[in-house]
Amino acid sequence: MPFVSQIKLQNGASGQEHSGISSVVYEGELFVFYHGAGNDGIYLTRTTNGKDWTVTQNLVNSIDHMGVEKETSPSAVVFNNKIYLFYTGAGGDGAYYSTYNGSSWSSLTSVRAKIPNGMGMAYGSSVYPTVIKGKLYIYWSGSGNDGIFYSSTDGGDWAGAKAMNDNVHRGGIGLYKGSSPTATSYDIPTADVSGELIYYNGAGGNGIYQVRNADDEWTVRNLANDIKGIHWRSSVDYTANPIAILSADKSKKQLFWSGADQGIWYSDSKVLKNEWKDATPLRNDVGTMGVRSGCGPSVVIFKDATYIFWVGAGDYHIYYTHN
Repeated sequence: MPFVSQIKLQNGASGQEHSGISSVVYEGELFVFYHGAGNDGIYLTRTTNGKDWTVTQNLVNSIDHMGVEKETSPSAVVFNNKIYLFYTGAGGDGAYYSTYNGSSWSSLTSVRAKIPNGMGMAYGSSVYPTVIKGKLYIYWSGSGNDGIFYSSTDGGDWAGAKAMNDNVHRGGIGLYKGSSPTATSYDIPTADVSGELIYYNGAGGNGIYQVRNADDEWTVRNLANDIKGIHWRSSVDYTANPIAILSADKSKKQLFWSGADQGIWYSDSKVLKNEWKDATPLRNDVGTMGVRSGCGPSVVIFKDATYIFWVGAGDYHIYYTHN
């Protein structure tokens, strides 16, 4: 089913350069978070039907002492019946999070303070969360530009930070400077397999990489070798984070990324295969579109449809489409 023409949020929602959007579904509502254009906090707007949106809410009015690093991205996930909202602290002291229980936001928690061996983040990078087998995992780019690190919690104590390079024994992992990893998880009972998929832009600007962990067997692939159309620097904005989700029926992994000059592109493959379709520009469906530099798309399944959000190139406003 094709995507509809791009829609501009009419409630004044405006993001900033080099900052992505985060979207999650919680208790039947679609929540969209973004870093305000004035660098004055993280904003929230939400909808119950995908058409009518609430007035934008600056969360600094609901979460005390929220200070967000410029040109970084918020990220949210639903875990233990709450929204966990993560962001990079303005003081260069790692990530923070607050939780939402349906009526109010909790006080801030420092992730660095919770992880036993601390947390060092690359300048300008952001944390990305996902849920795997009942645990909350977060991923980030290390402060020494030395690959991806991760930690997890079951809702209590956090595990010590681990370097993903310790699991990958060939080639290692290097991220494009200023970019961040994203992740999703899968569980296929019929194949008796579950795991995680992590995506990042390669340090050399030579492709989008996939890290797959299936029952502690880690593999890394450069998808430039699998997806026709992302071989060259001109086809990817390497400062914007790629993102993948599972399709509504859970049969496919769908990858979306920001092109260097032609909007958002996408491809898909069966979850356990690397048989990717050719890169397809979203503009084929939505018409002329522009995406702000460094602003990766946000993608979510809502009411069995795929919703895609991005920051406009010319006006910083939030746009979206759905199929």
